[in-house]
Amino acid sequence: MSSTNLKISFGMIVLNGEPFVKYCLQGVYDFAHEIIIVEGAVENARHLASPEGRSVDGTVETILNFPDPENKIKLIQKKGFWKEKDEQANAYMEVCTGDYIWQLDADEFYRRDDIKRIFQLLSTKEIQAVSFKMYSFWGGFNAYAVGGRMEEHVRRIHKYEPGYRYLTHRPPTVLNFQGQSLNDLNALSADQTAQMGIFLYHYSYVFPDQVKTKVTYYSKMWKYLEGLEWYEKCWLKLGNPLMTHPDKRFASWLELFNGEHPDVIQQLIFDLNQRKEPFDKLSIRDESDIFELLNSPEYPRIIQKGKVQNRTFQAYNSGIRGYYIQSLKYLIAAIRLDKSNVLTWLNLLTFPRFVFLTILRMGKNLIRKLLLRWSKGDAK
Repeated sequence: MSSTNLKISFGMIVLNGEPFVKYCLQGVYDFAHEIIIVEGAVENARHLASPEGRSVDGTVETILNFPDPENKIKLIQKKGFWKEKDEQANAYMEVCTGDYIWQLDADEFYRRDDIKRIFQLLSTKEIQAVSFKMYSFWGGFNAYAVGGRMEEHVRRIHKYEPGYRYLTHRPPTVLNFQGQSLNDLNALSADQTAQMGIFLYHYSYVFPDQVKTKVTYYSKMWKYLEGLEWYEKCWLKLGNPLMTHPDKRFASWLELFNGEHPDVIQQLIFDLNQRKEPFDKLSIRDESDIFELLNSPEYPRIIQKGKVQNRTFQAYNSGIRGYYIQSLKYLIAAIRLDKSNVLTWLNLLTFPRFVFLTILRMGKNLIRKLLLRWSKGDAK
C-alpha cells in the first residue's frame, strides 16, 4: 500500500479544548482520511460541563465553524454524560473507516514532516501499533518537563479493522478479533520513533486555567495526584523543582527546549503574542522563574537527586507487584467491555510470567508461615 492510498482516521475526545482545537485540526486536516471528534463530558467531569454534558468554552462552536471543504470532520455527541473515556473512544471506533486510527487530544501536536514519515512507515510495513515519547511543555513554550510520568511512552496509533475495540483508553489498548492487544504484536515502540526524531508535542501544562482544571479533575480520580495545592505551590510558583507533575510518587523536573515547535504551534504563539481572540482574554504564566532555575549552578545536583528518587520507586514498583496491578486492571476493563467475551479476559489474565510469579510468591509465603509456626511450636 502506498502512502497516498493509506487512510488514517484521527479520533479525538474533547471537552473544553480551547484554545487548541482550531490549531490541532489545522495540524492534521491535510493528512486525515477523516477526523472523528467525540465531544462531551464523562460522569466525573460534570462540574466542568453544561447541564447537557457539553463544553462551555466555545469548543463546539470552533469545531462547527472550522473550514471543512472535504467533509472530513464527524462530530459525535450524546444527550447527557458519557460513562467513561473508554466509551467515548469506542464511539469513534464504531464509525471509523480508515486503515489506522490515530488517537489525538486537542493539546497534542506533531511536526508535518514527522506525520509524513509515519505515513511512509505504515504503508511499507505491517505495523499494528505506534507509540511516541513526548515533549511536555510546562509554564510556556520554552521549557518541558521530564522524569517520572513526564517520560511515559504514549500509545497513539493502532491498526483498524471493523470490529476492533478499545479495551482501555488509559492506557490506549486496542483489541483484535482474537482478544489480543495490538500493542503486543508488531508494534513500533516509542524508543524506535524517538531514534527517528519523531515525537509528540504536548501542551497541557502551558496555560494557567487549563492546568488548574486538569489537576483538579484528575486529583479526584487518583489519590496519588496532588490537586489545587500543587497548582498553587508548584506550578504557579515553582515551589518544588522536583515536582513539575502532580504525581507525588515520582520526581520530575524541567529542561530547556532548543528544538522547533510544530508549525501550527508557531502560529498559535504568534496569535498569542498579538493577543488575538481567544488569547485576548487568556491568562499566561510568567516564565522568569523558570529561566532562573534552569540557569542556576545548583540545578544539575537537584536533577541528580530526582533521578535517584525515581530509580528507587521503580525498583519498588517492578516485579510481581507491577505485573499483578497491570493484569488486574486489564481484567476488570475486559469484563466491563464485554462480560460475555470469556476468551478476551482469559487471554489477558493468563500472562505466563504473571501466573508463574504469583504462584511462586504464594508458595513462598505459605512455606514461610508454616516454618514460623513450626519454629514457635518447637520452642515451646
